[in-house]
Amino acid sequence: MPLLGTQAKIKAIFFDIYGTLIDIKTDEYDPLLYNTFSQFLSYMGVYIGHEELKDFWFGKIAELLKRNPEEYPEVDVLEVFRELLYAHGIKRPGKMTIEFIARLFRSLSRKSFGTSAHAHTILESISGDYSLGIISDAQRPFTLPELRMLNLDRFFDTVVLSSDIGVKKPNPKIFKKAMDSLGVSPEESLYIGDNPAKDLVGAKGIGMKMLLFRSEEKPYNGFTADGYINSLLEVETYLMR
Repeated sequence: MPLLGTQAKIKAIFFDIYGTLIDIKTDEYDPLLYNTFSQFLSYMGVYIGHEELKDFWFGKIAELLKRNPEEYPEVDVLEVFRELLYAHGIKRPGKMTIEFIARLFRSLSRKSFGTSAHAHTILESISGDYSLGIISDAQRPFTLPELRMLNLDRFFDTVVLSSDIGVKKPNPKIFKKAMDSLGVSPEESLYIGDNPAKDLVGAKGIGMKMLLFRSEEKPYNGFTADGYINSLLEVETYLMR
């Protein structure tokens, strides 16, 4: 793809995942989730009622967030499940066991799941001309399998998730880590996401170019996107300007 005009300096394009490349709905308040998960845990010798389990999930997340001194802190859900097992007598649960129950929990919470329209088409089109990366508020044990399920993982040179580094967007650390991994500067980077508070503020705050997907065309907290798109196919139009 030939590059024209002001876009000639872009070397890397980073994407948000959920709401941008993947459309997903989850419900972590669903009573059926905790009923079913509680029953499964009993087969592991973990006896906890569904209401207690729900309270543990939300309470432990709140506790871990409070412990984290970062601005826009994040937790690693594997730590939540590790502490759940530990509190019920499984003192040294293996990593594979923890990941298994974490993914079971995720699968039970998921209500709908699929790629956003034209996600594969645009990634196929631009992958030969740019380095591609992911910067997303997401949990690694959930997200990597979900990218593989949808055949999206093959496009990306780097995947930086909030659970890896303990911060969420718009904290600049998550954007900087992704750019450093590809050896590009903010001026050489384009970010595409759907959340003004997280994606627009974070990307523009560190100096990246930014396209806002399926969002109102207006400034947010003093930041304005470089473009507003309603289809991922419009990314190519922006790059060709």
